[in-house]
Amino acid sequence: MALLLSLPFHLTSHHRSFFRSRVGLRRKLPYLIFSDCEVILELRACLFTLLKKHASARSSSLQSRSPVSSVLQTPARYDLRDLATSAIPSRVLGKPTHTQVHDITTMYACYRISLLFLKAFTRTSSISLLRVLPKPSPSPLAHSYRTTESASEKQCLRTNYLINSCGFSPENASQLSRVVTFVKSDAPDAILELLKSLNLSDSMIRDIIKRAPQILSCDHARTITPKIEFFKSKGASSSQLAQMVTHNPWLLHHSLENQIIPNYDLMRSLLHSDEKTVTSIQRSSTIVTDYYLAQKVKLLHDYGMSESRIAQVIAYWPILLSRSVDKLKMVADELTEMGFHPSKSTFMEALRTKVVISKSLWERKVELYRRWGWSDETILEAYMKGPVCMVASCGKIDAVMDFLVTRMGWDSFYLAKNPRVLNFSLEKRLVPRAFVLQFLQSRGLIKKVTTSSPFVISEEMFLQKFVNCFKDEAPQLLKLYEEKLNLLR
Repeated sequence: MALLLSLPFHLTSHHRSFFRSRVGLRRKLPYLIFSDCEVILELRACLFTLLKKHASARSSSLQSRSPVSSVLQTPARYDLRDLATSAIPSRVLGKPTHTQVHDITTMYACYRISLLFLKAFTRTSSISLLRVLPKPSPSPLAHSYRTTESASEKQCLRTNYLINSCGFSPENASQLSRVVTFVKSDAPDAILELLKSLNLSDSMIRDIIKRAPQILSCDHARTITPKIEFFKSKGASSSQLAQMVTHNPWLLHHSLENQIIPNYDLMRSLLHSDEKTVTSIQRSSTIVTDYYLAQKVKLLHDYGMSESRIAQVIAYWPILLSRSVDKLKMVADELTEMGFHPSKSTFMEALRTKVVISKSLWERKVELYRRWGWSDETILEAYMKGPVCMVASCGKIDAVMDFLVTRMGWDSFYLAKNPRVLNFSLEKRLVPRAFVLQFLQSRGLIKKVTTSSPFVISEEMFLQKFVNCFKDEAPQLLKLYEEKLNLLR
């Protein structure tokens, strides 16, 4: 059937005009031929049956003529369409499911063009009809059918492996089997053993494969093992490696020489320690596979951030550098226009808030501060003094405000003067220290506290200023403070 696409050899003018009248059909033929392998194989069988019927119907009266040429005469008393109808299986005559061109008119035209091709192909009357039809041979259609069948078998093998060896559900395994390429290989088993050696649980391994299924197709000796050995040589423990891979499975897929090592060397040049560098990668392993890390570091340096500030970003908030270069530039421009200076620590903190917090979440926090009486000017003032006030969750902001304003009797504007208090722990700092202050006030040892300084100073300074200096007047205070701390913890 595929030969129909390269038809006219030596057709007569009559045949050429017939073929030109089927231009629309000719355009449909590729879709007809390659749309459904099973249907096309039946169509091929139909062609054999049809030609046999023509030959049988005419053989008795046309013994001296070629079977092919006799068929091409097509006398009026032989309706080729009727013969086609009787030759086509009922399944094909039914409403097609994959194509809209399997109607009887199109079938008839296909057979008619086939017969024209046969006439052009054979000229002598000594060639029988069955000899004219070529024997089945490797064709694009047959190859496509076999390839489809083979691909289906391979996908089935991959699905079974993902179910039996990895513990995936049939639905997830079926989806992943379309992405992975292994069929019969020891690589997947070796990779699974390598991941288990990092003390990863089965659920963690499934999550890694789900996010980066191509890992199972890798050559572990050339692709994965060298990366594991590289990080181990830098002092990374198995638990750190497990966290790196869990956070970013593509870490095992990126180039070691062209990407991971250059980024690692850049980070170490700023942090001056393998331990700090590995810890930074543990926090956000995408930083070591970032194509534009050097460009982002240069951008921050060009804005005026010192190397020590950039090192702080890499050490404690490496996720900030996961944003695009354009995003970082846009945020840096916005902060400088607001009045932040890149050389100050507040610029780094503000950069963190603007990059990490979404616009919708930002608006919710602004609205929350408004409900506690802050104006837009007060919110901006607090943000300029301590950008981390926007890092705290809405629940945390509400809880701290309720404790200090409602229970302690503070004015909410006190917090705007030192907004860092909003990030302190209620259980570990604010409540225990507030208990000490209230105890001292009740004994008349101190005046009412109207500033946030007792909550901001270090633990050592607080004990010295508010506990130890009153050990004669209130010897039980230290014990009460420690009990309060332990109780809340």
